Amino acid sequence: MKKKALLSLFLFSSIAAMAQNVGVGTKIPKYVLTVKDTNNTSLGQGFAQISPDGTIAVGTFVDNTYGAYIQTHTNNNLNFSTNNMAAQMTLQKGNGFLGIGTETPAQKLDIKKGRLRFSGNVSSGIAPGIEFTKADETTVNGFLGTFNDTTMGFYGFTGAGWKMLFNTNTGNLGLQGNTNPLAPLSFANTVGPKIEFYNSGVNNRYGIGLQGYLMQFYAGSASDNIAFGYGSSSSFTELMRIKGNGNVGIATANPSEKLEVAGNMKLTDTLKVRRVAVLGTVANYPLTVQADGEGVGQISSNGANAVGFSVNSTNAYVQTHTATDLNFTTNNGGAKVTLQNSTGNLGIGTQNPSTKLEVNGTTKTTNLIMTTGAGADKLLTSDASGNASWKESPTKADAAMTFMIPNSSHPLGWQSVSSGTAVTVPFQDNVSGTAGFDNGNNFNNTTKAYTVPSNGFYHVFTSLNLNNLIAASGGAIQVQILVTRGSATTSYTVHQSYLDNGDYLPANVNGVYDMPLQAGDVVKIQFYQSSGVTQYMIPGEGTGFALYKIF
Repeated sequence: MKKKALLSLFLFSSIAAMAQNVGVGTKIPKYVLTVKDTNNTSLGQGFAQISPDGTIAVGTFVDNTYGAYIQTHTNNNLNFSTNNMAAQMTLQKGNGFLGIGTETPAQKLDIKKGRLRFSGNVSSGIAPGIEFTKADETTVNGFLGTFNDTTMGFYGFTGAGWKMLFNTNTGNLGLQGNTNPLAPLSFANTVGPKIEFYNSGVNNRYGIGLQGYLMQFYAGSASDNIAFGYGSSSSFTELMRIKGNGNVGIATANPSEKLEVAGNMKLTDTLKVRRVAVLGTVANYPLTVQADGEGVGQISSNGANAVGFSVNSTNAYVQTHTATDLNFTTNNGGAKVTLQNSTGNLGIGTQNPSTKLEVNGTTKTTNLIMTTGAGADKLLTSDASGNASWKESPTKADAAMTFMIPNSSHPLGWQSVSSGTAVTVPFQDNVSGTAGFDNGNNFNNTTKAYTVPSNGFYHVFTSLNLNNLIAASGGAIQVQILVTRGSATTSYTVHQSYLDNGDYLPANVNGVYDMPLQAGDVVKIQFYQSSGVTQYMIPGEGTGFALYKIF
């Protein structure tokens, strides 16, 4: 009984009740339960709950220096829970890691299967987010948080300001302070480097840049290259390369020219170049193909016709590459000149020339040279089929000129003509002591006739020296040209004189006639008189016969 009384006295003296508050170590409890460590014997510990075996304890701690704590009084984690559930938040012993949704946090704050949320109002100056300090753990260096209601970003307190901003509506990311990115990745409207993949110094940088009206892709130096392809960096198939010297290679990694393509090229529109060299190293002309044989060619869509050029060490050709005619034209018109494949004939104005040169139309030249049969003073003539050939000039090739000469029966050369008769004038050529000309020997000294060598229009001239007196009246003197063609003979009167009784004949009688003649015609001159008196022709100076071709 004595012990119980002492315990009751102790509790009464240690616990003072004032109204409904209970105080432990204080007679004036401020709160419903107030514990005050007046002796400082428990290092600020207030109250505790201890496990049945006494190994785990949890409670409170306050003092004048460290403040107030909810803590374990033993070396155990401090867990937080609701509704008597398992631990929902854990403050790990030793390292002080805080786990939400996990009792084994691996960082200062470890949230498992949950989120961390910050809220605030930018307009009020309290933007929700996270601040980061420098190494001194006090000076704020950067901020990750809300820029406005549609944008979040990074802010640099040491001068950068807002440099990376993410639009939560569009998903676009703005860099370099672009607060309104209009593409998935947008930079500020400034020049300079934009993306760098490698940088080991001022002159050893690889990246993408921008200058005034210029997009730049750059490598470290002139010895570096830029390649395009597929695969991956470690397993790369190259398709195109831009060398540091400016040469571009497609399907080749070592282009020797500004553009080198190892393969075929196809264009659907115009290719514009100053000069092109094919199979050569130098373009001497706008298009230069350096190869013997066929070089340039255009082929029809069905492959049946091809035209182009061909050269070798001695000759150059414009030719077809197929067994077809070669045509020339202007203004995309029909063929105007044709070189025939089968014969080699050339047609102008015709595509079917039958000779080496056939012109369907008029020709004009300042000089014509046809060597076969050519000679001085010759004329170019044609037959009925139009075949041309060289002939002697009319005054030389188709002419006979003779002079009448004395004969054995008439030492003085007189030739009697009886009344009412016609006598062939006995011209004679090529007799010693006389002058005569017959280039072609067409005059017959026996028949006193000339055979026409070719068709044409001829000039016939005769001159007779006459001397006698007409005794009868009404006489007539005629000089006639006789032309025998086949079996028919035609008489052309070239002179006629009517004389009265006692008149004298003219001393000289001349006759001129221009007529068409044919090859083979026989021409001779005859004298006819009807005076009734025998007349005499006196051969001599001024007597002769000439025939020559006009055209």
